[in-house]
Amino acid sequence: MANFVPTPRDLLGLVVRGFAMGLVEVLPGISGGTIALLTGIYDRLVTALSDLTMWTKNLFKKRDFDLVELSRSLVVIAPLAMGMIVGFGVSVLSVSHVLETRPMLVWGAVFGLVAGAVIFTGLSSKVRILVMFAPVGFAFALLFNLLPGREADASLIVVFVGAVLAFGAWILPGISGSFVLLVLGVWTTMVQAFASVDLLVILVFLAGLKTGFLVFSHPIRVLLDKYRDALMAVFCGLLAGSLWRIWPWNSSQVEPSSVFVVVLVMCSSFLVICVLTYAKKHKET
Repeated sequence: MANFVPTPRDLLGLVVRGFAMGLVEVLPGISGGTIALLTGIYDRLVTALSDLTMWTKNLFKKRDFDLVELSRSLVVIAPLAMGMIVGFGVSVLSVSHVLETRPMLVWGAVFGLVAGAVIFTGLSSKVRILVMFAPVGFAFALLFNLLPGREADASLIVVFVGAVLAFGAWILPGISGSFVLLVLGVWTTMVQAFASVDLLVILVFLAGLKTGFLVFSHPIRVLLDKYRDALMAVFCGLLAGSLWRIWPWNSSQVEPSSVFVVVLVMCSSFLVICVLTYAKKHKET
């Protein structure tokens, strides 16, 4: 990763991006990776996680390690993590309440964001490669999102495996880590564990996240470096395949009086992403 000397503005920007990523993690329909991609931090995040992974492996193997490399990673990850923790807390206290009282508004906004992200990632890949690889991501996301959620107490092994897969889903745009936990029946278990401060379950979950970090971070960076267009095409398919799951009226009765408001929120969030996409393309040219 190139040398990155952050200014206060850079650090604030990372904290804000982390806040947005943490905010959506409660929702089992949109991933933090999607927000990272849309806010222009995805490449830097993957690189920082990959460098930190390699540094950690060298530390365990008692090889020489570079403290400068560690600082380059932490200067990205630390403010993002700080923002994510705050965003997650705010989401639990506010977004969850809105999701219970006005779910269609929340899912309308999320649907618009993800639909915009489909355009964003589609424009980041060549048409020929998009045609080849987007269906792969679409099929995977559709099949995964068709899996029913489970509501049961999860064993410690399932908690560990769920955490590993949730980290992988978190770093990939299109699949929500929360939904992975929901499918595996871990979401309810973890909510209860954090609420009751069940240290054993929490520590097993954190160990799973750490393992997921070691397993997924570096391979994704390699793919991003060598096959960026193909990976973006797969991301585009993953995002498109997730739209069915977050359609605002999937599990709610359509109320004509609220349709206009939901559509307005949906279009507004979609327009925000379109403006960001245009600004990014204009800056590149």
